[in-house]
Amino acid sequence: MVCPRCIKTVAEEIKKIGLAIEHIELGKVELKGKIEEEEIKKIDKVLTENGFELIYDKKNQIIDKIKLNQYQ
Repeated sequence: MVCPRCIKTVAEEIKKIGLAIEHIELGKVELKGKIEEEEIKKIDKVLTENGFELIYDKKNQIIDKIKLNQYQ
C-alpha cells in the first residue's frame, strides 16, 4: 500500500470479510483478535484481487519497508 486510496481499499476489503482492524497505515494492517488460517486465506485472496500481496516472511517485510520509505 503506497497511497491513502490503497489504505481505504484494503480496509474496506478486510471489513467485508468480517474482520476488525486495530490499526492501518501504509504497508501495514493490525487486526483485532486471533486470526484463523481460513481468514488468512481470505485476506490473501482479496488482497491479490485488488493488486496487493500478503507478505509472510521477515526478509520480504524488510524489503517492503525499504520500498515504502522511498515513496514517503
